[in-house]
Amino acid sequence: MPISLGKIILASGKALAVFIALNIIYYLIFKTKRKHFLFIRLKDKTRLWFYLLIIFLSSFYFVNSLPDFNAQFKILNFFYYSILILFSIVIIEGLSIFSFDYLIIFKKQADFPLIFKDLIKSLVYLTLILFFLGGILKINITPLITTSAIFSIILGLALQETLGNLFSGLTLHLSKPYKIGDWIKVENYEGIVERIDWRSTSIKTFSWDYITIPNSKLSKIEIHNYSTPSILHATYIEVGTHYRHSPDKIKKILTSCAKTTKGIAQDPSPIVYLTQYGDFAINYQLRFWIKDYSEILDIKAEIMEKIWYYFKREEIEISASRKPGRAKKQVN
Repeated sequence: MPISLGKIILASGKALAVFIALNIIYYLIFKTKRKHFLFIRLKDKTRLWFYLLIIFLSSFYFVNSLPDFNAQFKILNFFYYSILILFSIVIIEGLSIFSFDYLIIFKKQADFPLIFKDLIKSLVYLTLILFFLGGILKINITPLITTSAIFSIILGLALQETLGNLFSGLTLHLSKPYKIGDWIKVENYEGIVERIDWRSTSIKTFSWDYITIPNSKLSKIEIHNYSTPSILHATYIEVGTHYRHSPDKIKKILTSCAKTTKGIAQDPSPIVYLTQYGDFAINYQLRFWIKDYSEILDIKAEIMEKIWYYFKREEIEISASRKPGRAKKQVN
């Protein structure tokens, strides 16, 4: 039976009213400027799903307001299940943000690895899908599970490296050799840890390059962590002076250079070692501790400038252990 134009217009008007009302609610929730951490995170993660929910709810109301027609039941079922899925996504994402991002990380200031969060969410979504198929659509999921088990074995063999990264990532999170914000050195790369996920770890180097290293590789190699167990990091500068200058005087000058440089810890106090009597110089090592590893290059540069000016003022000659000589000519 054909539907009259008037009934379509009436149903459209009702659906439009519902759409406008839901959009007002959407505006009040997502467009209002609020600076609370929880509210900002909820907006970022759920606003898209919430707006799709508005569209499907309005469409469902529109079809439901029409007189009976042949395909109405199938269309209503489609919108009903779509609304149910979208609503479930909004609830899961909201609970995830409230539980992990807000209660654990924000309120308790605890470190909760991203990989565990993603793993828990994946299990929840998988459970939801199985419940949706078996409990709502009444589909026999036993053959699906059996087939999935066989498929999982085949897929597991094909994705050995990916699974290796996943389990290596879990191991790294449990052993915690580093965390986000730590300065680490891995092989020839040195930088701050920016991201840790199920597959890899990303660090940002001093030159602002991003290096992504697979977790399976990180679990097998040596990792230097400059941020734990203490943020203090010992470093040193070596300098050589002429034999006519007394070690006591040189030590006092080098110590003074370190103590007056911003970013160097006063406890432990900077210390100077006489390390070598060279052919043409006495070599010293100035050892000091810095509070922020990201400033190491600036601090070293500032100290070296100070040493030059201090030595210039005190008429102290900087010397090398050995004088440069001509390279010997090789004879074949």
